[in-house]
Amino acid sequence: ANLFLVMVAIYLVAYSPIFFGKGAMTQAPQPFTAVPEAVDFTAVYEQGFIDLGNGESATFADFKGKPFVLNFWATWCAPCLKELPSLETLHKSGRVNVVTLSLDRFADPETILNFAVQRAGVEMLPLYWDNTGQINRTLKPKGLPLTLFINEQGQAIGAYEGDYDWSGFSYEPSSLSSNK
Repeated sequence: ANLFLVMVAIYLVAYSPIFFGKGAMTQAPQPFTAVPEAVDFTAVYEQGFIDLGNGESATFADFKGKPFVLNFWATWCAPCLKELPSLETLHKSGRVNVVTLSLDRFADPETILNFAVQRAGVEMLPLYWDNTGQINRTLKPKGLPLTLFINEQGQAIGAYEGDYDWSGFSYEPSSLSSNK
């Protein structure tokens, strides 16, 4: 019995930063990493997708000349649901353009919009859809959500994989390089 109590005490001391909210687990993640090698943004730059706000076709080239945050998400992705409201807050702040692209393959525009508005609670966030699945097939993201940081020249210069609270985020393309 004493050995068991000693083992429990060692376990609690060793893992107390995780359980009691101290240490690295409570730190905000560093949002800028290198763009994953598998993600070749230039390969999809001219590929079309649908603007769910007006139903018209768009491409990433439509955003060239302005830096933007590009977020890939899907209606079946729980972390995406958690992240969308903070992306809307970032968008409404005016600090950076935000482009959210749904990679849903088996959904229609109404389902995607309903998900974003009713389940995630977003109303002002620009929503787009990879209606052909071509962008998803080309980029092959390992997981969602995936956020890329695009500079004025239309190059992906940074990435963040996973959900993040973007509410207070400030995007400065000049502070990033494609080698980070």
